[in-house]
Amino acid sequence: MIKESPELVAVMRRLLEAVANQDVSTVRSMMLPADHLLIVGTAAEEWTYGANAVGLLITQIEGFADYRYELDTIVAYEAGQVGWVAGKVVAVVGETRRVPLRMVAVFHLEEGAWRIVLWHLSEPRPNDPEIMGVDLTETLSSLIDDIHQGSEVRVDDHETPTSTVTIVFTDVEGSTGRAFQMGDAGWGRLVTLHFQDMERIAESNEGVVVKTLGDGAMLAFNSVSGGLRAAREIQHSMTFLENGDVAVRVGVHTGDAIRSGGDYLGQAVDKAARVAAAARPGQSLVTDAARALLGESSDFRFGDAVVLELRGIPGTTNAYPLEAE
Repeated sequence: MIKESPELVAVMRRLLEAVANQDVSTVRSMMLPADHLLIVGTAAEEWTYGANAVGLLITQIEGFADYRYELDTIVAYEAGQVGWVAGKVVAVVGETRRVPLRMVAVFHLEEGAWRIVLWHLSEPRPNDPEIMGVDLTETLSSLIDDIHQGSEVRVDDHETPTSTVTIVFTDVEGSTGRAFQMGDAGWGRLVTLHFQDMERIAESNEGVVVKTLGDGAMLAFNSVSGGLRAAREIQHSMTFLENGDVAVRVGVHTGDAIRSGGDYLGQAVDKAARVAAAARPGQSLVTDAARALLGESSDFRFGDAVVLELRGIPGTTNAYPLEAE
């Protein structure tokens, strides 16, 4: 059975941290010592197997300038003794240079430890129409536009209509350091407990956990008050689990979204995710749209407004820190 793997997220974070710290012994120990180990990079010649692949990687690590990795997006799954991770990574070189990368890794469980059998880390490049003879679609939105232009769009009579919903996104801050201290198994157990708490909190506030994302999650609620109560309880739950050593960023936004199966789609979802990314560790930020629906009789208290410039969203957004009870 395929399942999401917080443990592999922690493993990948540890690997990227070891690369940035030039910790070659840790990097070497995380690679499967076999001839079919494959490492792929951007350049055509960066396609190497076995000991040669490890040797080339170590040489590159030792020659890197001062830099670090930032994870923008990461997903991880496992099925038995096989696991795989995909993510978008930003290499921060020196003080100002930022290089976007994409990453895919395949793992095999060897004597209780996840070892990499395939690692692909490369720089994304635009599609070249002259190579394939056509201008390939690069984004989901472009693909949808192409479909709409090429054929009539038919709407299922039973399609769930757009409705107003409160979306809550969470993201665990400080997970890389704690995962390294606790070990993959210990960190995986902590994240599992955290997700179990969120399931309980969502249900008690008339909401649902839509999906988990690495060590964060997306939740949906029928009311703003339910979403805000959940945000406070999630913060308290993580503080209780880790005595404040690990904090959670939370973003709350209310807007119209399309329900598709068990998921929600639309700009309201994107905005809630961006607000969570803008929050400080241990902070829950609530958009002015969500706060306005509470009314003056609300039992919730907020800090002073902060003005956010959210990536991919035009203009600015006012958000308010949600205070603890």
